[in-house]
Amino acid sequence: MPAVQRGEPAAYAALLHSIAHTAHQHAISHSANASQASAYVQSVLTTVHKALPTYDPGRAFWPWLNAILRAHAATLPKTRKGARLRLPLVLVPLVRGRPAHQHRAASASTAP
Repeated sequence: MPAVQRGEPAAYAALLHSIAHTAHQHAISHSANASQASAYVQSVLTTVHKALPTYDPGRAFWPWLNAILRAHAATLPKTRKGARLRLPLVLVPLVRGRPAHQHRAASASTAP
């Protein structure tokens, strides 16, 4: 988190990617459909972005994030017990803070 709060783009991208995955997993255990799960993830990411300046690096990160997840979970409808929504999760490897395919394209265009 200190790197994120210093404004390092790669650290910020990695943090949002990790939080999006965690929020997605949380949403599929609570949400009834894909659009609700997607809206939940976006809402969590927006809140995290706005709240980053208030995060105290001297305190544990996961309780802070879990408080945000719980607050947003109230907006999700409850599903039947045992019902799970399966959404595809696309993982994009990062190189120097950019998706790997963009990094390769930029490197190729500058190669002799």
